[in-house]
Amino acid sequence: MRSGRKQRRFIGRGARHVGVGVLSLSMLTGCSLLDAFRSEEPAAEAPALKTVKVEPVAVRRIEEPVFVVGDVHSSLRMDVVVDIGGKVEQVYKRLGETVKAGEPLAKLSSTDAEQARSEAAAALDRALAAVAAGKQALADGRKELSVEIKKMELEYERLVRARNKTKNDYDGGAATKSALDEAELQVEASRIDLELARQKLRSMTSADAISSLEAEAKNAEQALLRIEEALTHLEVVSPIAGIITAQTLIEGTIVKAGEVVGTIDRVDPLRISAQLNEEAANLVRGKSDLQYALPGGETKSRANIHYLTSIMDPETKTYEISLEAPGVGSGLKPGMKVSVQLTEDADQTALGIPQYSVLEDGAMKYVFVLQGDVVEKREVRLGRSNANYYEVLSGVREGEKLVVTGQAGLQDREQVFSVEEETAWEPGAVQP
Repeated sequence: MRSGRKQRRFIGRGARHVGVGVLSLSMLTGCSLLDAFRSEEPAAEAPALKTVKVEPVAVRRIEEPVFVVGDVHSSLRMDVVVDIGGKVEQVYKRLGETVKAGEPLAKLSSTDAEQARSEAAAALDRALAAVAAGKQALADGRKELSVEIKKMELEYERLVRARNKTKNDYDGGAATKSALDEAELQVEASRIDLELARQKLRSMTSADAISSLEAEAKNAEQALLRIEEALTHLEVVSPIAGIITAQTLIEGTIVKAGEVVGTIDRVDPLRISAQLNEEAANLVRGKSDLQYALPGGETKSRANIHYLTSIMDPETKTYEISLEAPGVGSGLKPGMKVSVQLTEDADQTALGIPQYSVLEDGAMKYVFVLQGDVVEKREVRLGRSNANYYEVLSGVREGEKLVVTGQAGLQDREQVFSVEEETAWEPGAVQP
């Protein structure tokens, strides 16, 4: 009985050890299976990089050239004037021909030549006589005034002595105060008269009247010399080098002294003139020359700015500009119209970025620039614009890679995958 109880205790204890072993095995087996299941689950993937397209920041054409139409005309126009009237014996140069300064245009014969010379000589004699008479009158006047001044000086000295005596008498009680005052007034009046006379003498020394008479005599002498020169050659000459653009000289006709018988236009250099509004004038101010193109636009040259008016024409509301260009070999001719370019390439081009690359955050405008594989957010300051590009004044540099596609939603310093943008070249763009 007692041995039976021992056996049951042994069996129970064994059963408990077996249970513990089974439980331990189950736990170990469960852990192994769990690890097995876990090892079969896929690992978490890293987030994919955003793909952006970039293109280099470059200089581009922001504005188109500004042109005006200019009129070509001669730089100087002078009339041909006949010094002495007469009959046209022979014409050397015709309308449209080129002449040099002083070159004969026609030969005259004059029945009035000697009469004109006699009149010019008489005019010179009268002018010289007037000069001589003026000089004599001036000399006589100065002499008379000098004598008068000498008398006035003596009178002044006498009055000074009298005043001094009266003063002494007044101090001694022998003269009244009114007598002394009267003596002082006489001395002062004499001094003033003397000074005025001296000033008059000095003014007569300047000889203004004689100078004008001498100028008239010089003009008369020059007129006589011109007539004598005309009598010697009896030729009508060109006053400047250029082209004859008007002429009335016909052989056998009579021309009068002082008559205009032709016009000479100087064509080297030539002038190009145009009218500019306020905006166009502002484009030109400060420049020394501009480019122009002949009709057809193929031949281009530069012309110096001769002047730009500073005051607007009240009727046309424009400013006149005049350019000076060579006439020989330039293809320019008076009466021609040319195209004048008011702006230069430097005026029309600038660092440009595509408009679609610019984002806005309130009043701030910004872009993303690729630095390695990271984008950098940059605030930009913009200027002019055209249909496709903004002029960028600050924020990016030429050659930097600008994000042009995929920039929406990017964050500053975000890592990206970039692709170089391949864009067709635009007309008017400035190739780097």
